[in-house]
Amino acid sequence: MARSLVIVESPAKAKTINKYLGKNYIVKASIGHVLDLPKKTIGIRLPDEPDETEAAPKKKVRAKKGSKKLKVKPVRKPVTLDDVKIFEPTLQIINGKLKVINDLRKAANSADAIYLAGDPDREGEAISAHLAMVLSKPSKFVEQEASAPRWKKKNAKPTAINPGQLSTATNLKYNDEESGGFQVKQFEGQPDAPNTVFIEGGRAVMGSFEEDVMAYRDNVERTVSVASFYMDETEIANIHWLEYMHYLAKDSSQEVYQAALPDTNVWVGKLAFNDPYVDHYLRYPGFRYFPVVGVSWTQASNYAKWRTTAVNQQLMKESGQDLPEVPAGGRIPLESGVVIPAYRLPTEAEWEYAAQALIGTQWLEEMQTHQRIYPWDGHALRNPYGKQMGTFLANFKRGRGDYAGIAGRLNDGALITSYIYEYPPNDYGLYNMAGNVSEWVMDVYRPLSHQDFDDLNPIRRDDFIDSHSSYRNAYTKTAKDSTVTLPDGTQKTVRTFEYAKNPQGFISLISDKVRVYKGGSWKDVAYWMSPGTRRFLDEDSATATIGFRCAMIRAGSNY
Repeated sequence: MARSLVIVESPAKAKTINKYLGKNYIVKASIGHVLDLPKKTIGIRLPDEPDETEAAPKKKVRAKKGSKKLKVKPVRKPVTLDDVKIFEPTLQIINGKLKVINDLRKAANSADAIYLAGDPDREGEAISAHLAMVLSKPSKFVEQEASAPRWKKKNAKPTAINPGQLSTATNLKYNDEESGGFQVKQFEGQPDAPNTVFIEGGRAVMGSFEEDVMAYRDNVERTVSVASFYMDETEIANIHWLEYMHYLAKDSSQEVYQAALPDTNVWVGKLAFNDPYVDHYLRYPGFRYFPVVGVSWTQASNYAKWRTTAVNQQLMKESGQDLPEVPAGGRIPLESGVVIPAYRLPTEAEWEYAAQALIGTQWLEEMQTHQRIYPWDGHALRNPYGKQMGTFLANFKRGRGDYAGIAGRLNDGALITSYIYEYPPNDYGLYNMAGNVSEWVMDVYRPLSHQDFDDLNPIRRDDFIDSHSSYRNAYTKTAKDSTVTLPDGTQKTVRTFEYAKNPQGFISLISDKVRVYKGGSWKDVAYWMSPGTRRFLDEDSATATIGFRCAMIRAGSNY
């Protein structure tokens, strides 16, 4: 049965309304405005400018024989309020909103009715009007980042989406065998990646805004800029991991399959009866959409690689293009224009930036009204609004021995992990960026990462500046040089490192093999739910409190 589509402005509002409306409705969010006036032009057609969409051919008038040629001064057509067309704005799609609009169009095509439910103010009316325009006339608008005019003009410049038929450098034809056969595939922007949310980049202050009760001083405040990216809306769930193992069992060796199995013994407690979780948590259907745990950093990274291949193969099939021959461990060519960049673990900076979601605190253009201790406003851990007033906003440990409250009023509703959509999302639409499970990020841990950093897209990949050997840890690091032959026949020396366990006499856990994990879990007190707090664990270790989500770059973007 066809369902009705309801479009609101906020992702958080969409999730809440969807719970009330039920299964006969699909509730989507426009995430604010979708259209705006162009940045480089006036945005309306002036009275003395021709309407380029309906320009009539000019008629040549012959002068009578013997008459003098007179210069006729053109008379401007008087403007009236009824002449609506003259003042029609030339709107364009806002940068980054093409993905949102395409998602709304797909939902609209299968809906039997569409309800535009903007906020009850002038801005909400404008958003609803613009949504009606882009849904009813999809070909009339282009994205601003393409720098293309609303209607194709004679001197229009080529863009990534509209490259034209000829090379502007050589004047050779594209996709023409006689001209050499250089192929320029059709491109409509980065395809939608399953389960991801767009995170618009910008400037932010990284670091912990909580009191440093552990006296680590390992995340002092500093200003950085983070490029736009995509991040999973939720943590990776048990059902996603079971799907992964299913395809590994079909397509990979037994060794690879065994290496991907989560460690279900992470639930075992010498003094606790957690035995049911050992057998049931991963595979029992009731836990399908609970976050997968018992997964190491290495396993999570391997999952991201598999997921990239699986999604891109499906996108290629849907595009109708022939799948190219891809060598083992290779990737589908990016030039095809229909594949997504690689899924991966987010960097620490990306994770912290997305968790803070300071887009919700922006005021005017360059102002933010406040910072955030948690992924929501205020110092409190309870919901201050509506019917959910007084309930906790995350799944965490309230105090010693108190995991969920008392019977009859189970406040956060979870003794262990919880449903991945259980608690309200932050202003980016991301669920459980505080509580439920902590999450792996890409970075190697160093206590001085806040000093040794780049202020644009910071990450720590290895022991640069802060050497592995300066810590008395459990690993001996050995350099290994090997020679590889490049496609052009030349050889190149590549240096890699091997790590051998040396447990004798180590006094530090810090090494090149430890990775950062962020956010509090169901077993942590509220202190660890602040996005700026950070902890670390060996990349091959796993616990019942650490899960993960994936991220990916926004390709072809300069912000």
